[in-house]
Amino acid sequence: MILKDGMFVLCLNDMRGPKVEVLSPVCCAESAEELVRLMEREKSEPYDDGRWRKAFRKGGPLEWYNRPYVNSFEWIEREMHIMQYFAKTLPHVSELT
Repeated sequence: MILKDGMFVLCLNDMRGPKVEVLSPVCCAESAEELVRLMEREKSEPYDDGRWRKAFRKGGPLEWYNRPYVNSFEWIEREMHIMQYFAKTLPHVSELT
């Protein structure tokens, strides 16, 4: 997801929430590559903590989030294109009456 000033937001689904299909903003960076590097740095072999099946490092900032199902960079690229599309097609707030 792209924010207004060129910042990128990493959105993942939190496994603890009642609606795991809803993405939550986790952190932002100045490039998509920084977000990919974070996910690569934090990933671990999948493990079970007794209740949850986790894919990110225990105790890390992404521990409670599920990994994207596709290659991380491809996922971020896809999200960027979706947000760019919406930015072009949605009306500006000043156009709404």
